[in-house]
Amino acid sequence: MFNFIKDFLSDRSFQVKIHNYLSPSFSQQNGVPQGSTISVTLFLIAINDICENIKFPVQSTLFADDLNILCRGKNPNSIQPALQDTIDSLLEWSSKTGFTFSATKSRCSLFTRFRKYNNLEVHLNNTPIPYTKTIKILGITFDNKNTWQAHLKEIRKATLIKLNIIKLLAHTTWRANGTTLKQIYKSLILSKLEYGAFLYIDAKQSALKMIETIHNSGLRLATGAFRSSPISSILNIANTLPLDLRRMQNFALQEARRIQNNITSNLENSIKLNNFEFNCSGIFKHEHATTPPWLMELHFNTDLSQHIKSETMDYTFRNLTLSLLEDYQDYTKFYTDGSKTEIGVGASVYFNNTSKMIKFPDFCSIYTAEAYAIYHALETIQQLNIDKAIILSDSLSTINSICNINQPNAISSMIQNRIALLNHNNQDVMLLWIPSHTGIHGNETADTYAKRAITSPEASLVQICSLGDIKGAIQSLTLQQWQHRWTSSHTKLNEIKPSINPWPTHTSKRRHEVIINRLRIGHTWLTHSFLMRHDDPAQCTTCGEALTIKHVLLHCRNFTDTRTSLNIPEHLYEALGPDYENSINILTFLKITKLYNLI
Repeated sequence: MFNFIKDFLSDRSFQVKIHNYLSPSFSQQNGVPQGSTISVTLFLIAINDICENIKFPVQSTLFADDLNILCRGKNPNSIQPALQDTIDSLLEWSSKTGFTFSATKSRCSLFTRFRKYNNLEVHLNNTPIPYTKTIKILGITFDNKNTWQAHLKEIRKATLIKLNIIKLLAHTTWRANGTTLKQIYKSLILSKLEYGAFLYIDAKQSALKMIETIHNSGLRLATGAFRSSPISSILNIANTLPLDLRRMQNFALQEARRIQNNITSNLENSIKLNNFEFNCSGIFKHEHATTPPWLMELHFNTDLSQHIKSETMDYTFRNLTLSLLEDYQDYTKFYTDGSKTEIGVGASVYFNNTSKMIKFPDFCSIYTAEAYAIYHALETIQQLNIDKAIILSDSLSTINSICNINQPNAISSMIQNRIALLNHNNQDVMLLWIPSHTGIHGNETADTYAKRAITSPEASLVQICSLGDIKGAIQSLTLQQWQHRWTSSHTKLNEIKPSINPWPTHTSKRRHEVIINRLRIGHTWLTHSFLMRHDDPAQCTTCGEALTIKHVLLHCRNFTDTRTSLNIPEHLYEALGPDYENSINILTFLKITKLYNLI
């Protein structure tokens, strides 16, 4: 490998060809060939020690070739010398390594709330670095007052251009359907709105409103809603969270990932969401593998999974299990199991007629319970110094994830490292999958204790969870908060759709989809075009009542016979609900009454 890299970097030359003309050969002294699979890795190795030249109080961040240095202080006059000394040190490093810094591409900014201050003056090779009030780092524009207005304006400008694509595709009578338009919107626009959103979660509402309108307009175009439609109704029909809830959800997930990766978090190992606090101190941390994957020794047996459970008798599974265990008669048998019910989550480890019951936070998954039970069994094996042990689990997914040595999740990495430690101590561990609820004594006993652990005061309460558990809980609580908002709102859609859960789309025709959506929202050209004309609200000329969708579909005397012939339900929820036949009847009703083109 060393000789390969040496030959790869030495005696390199290149030529430029334009049409049929070939330039002379030039020798390449520095750099690596672009496009090579190893070039990026070699570049990162070469630049990796640059941060060692940056001393306190100056700090740094490095992403590929994007280096940022920063210094904090109460007086700009004390910051400037520290930054200049660091720049001089970096120049000395570059003269030895062959890297170069560009003064014209570099920027300097001072973040302060003082109204009056002197700009920083730092030099690179005797060339002053340009001072600016805003600076862009990895696509995020930071302004020196930390108002985020500059960044939000750039987002708005960029997404307005992409919104034209949605406008082009979102005709109300033809072209793409709502599902496709929402996918395009999420890919082109929402991804831009959400990038780095956790940074400006505390920005002023007046600034955030600049991008709120983009979100609302994109979804209105995707659903085909009328221009006067309430925003809350559009979001419900589109089944898309409001931006502020999405920011809050993404911020909570970001903090959970920081805790998992042992990065200092702003929330001190807890996440507060919707008046509920998650204790993330017990989240499974990422562990580096103590043994290389090619040296990892995992002994497992999942042969019984080849038998289809619905086609195999219980006594057959029992006999097959006993047959497998004949080869492990001198092994201590550990039965593990997990249980999740509406009232909680529990797990148990059963061996040598003793049991250990474990209770988890209610939002944990059954996978977490099953995996931690195996991990606890490994801890017991180590503590009791058991030379040979076999762990029998009825969770095939857990065993398969443990055996994934290339991309294990957090708890699987912990289990693999624990097994590697036992192997190093000459302790042999075997994992065996057995089917559940087939009368295997140890498994049935472990299952009983796992269920009992949920309510038993004898169970050990552990505050541990996986990132997936936290993610699911955060999403659930975010939806609860959105549901609370929706229940508290008073729109026409609330009358027929009290839940934020999505309704199925029964038609692939764009025109039909738009009409149904507008009818459900209650805002159509027929009933609300007066708002566009700045006119008085429309009235039914026959009944003398306000012209609304509810009046037209249920009460207007002009259409009584048509409603009767088509069996239009007497309640708006049934008429415009998710039922396919009612939707077809409503469309037929509009065509017969010649209101189809007025929606």
